[in-house]
Amino acid sequence: MPASTEYCLREMTEEDIPSVLAIEKHAQFHPWSKAEFERSLSANRRAWVIETTSTKQLSAFAVFGLLAGEVELLTIATHADHQRKGFAKALIQHAIENLAAETIFLEVRESNVNAIELYESIGFNEIGCRKNYYPAANGQRENALLYALTCT
Repeated sequence: MPASTEYCLREMTEEDIPSVLAIEKHAQFHPWSKAEFERSLSANRRAWVIETTSTKQLSAFAVFGLLAGEVELLTIATHADHQRKGFAKALIQHAIENLAAETIFLEVRESNVNAIELYESIGFNEIGCRKNYYPAANGQRENALLYALTCT
């Protein structure tokens, strides 16, 4: 992540949801709704954002679900102007350090090579595949690759 004086990683708030939705709509084929992000601020989820300290513009966000020592990365995205700067990696590493998880799970479209490279660089290992899981263009379906990282 660029110098910490330029950016701040903090918990997501309700006031962040409009900016988060804008990033999500550009980053995801099937973006989450406002209600889904509102639920993300609940007790069994943790959500963080990265913003510029000078302009307070959101650069990236991530939402994690928590259950009995396990964590699942539910959604993560980076603003198009801020991709490839290490923000997604910083958000995942923050979760590893702060959620006291035994294992972190995630799923990713098999076509999302950049995300797969990121997850593997952090130490995630592929553990399975959900066939035809994600909706894709023209009514097609795409496989979801399942990844896990053991934290203990």
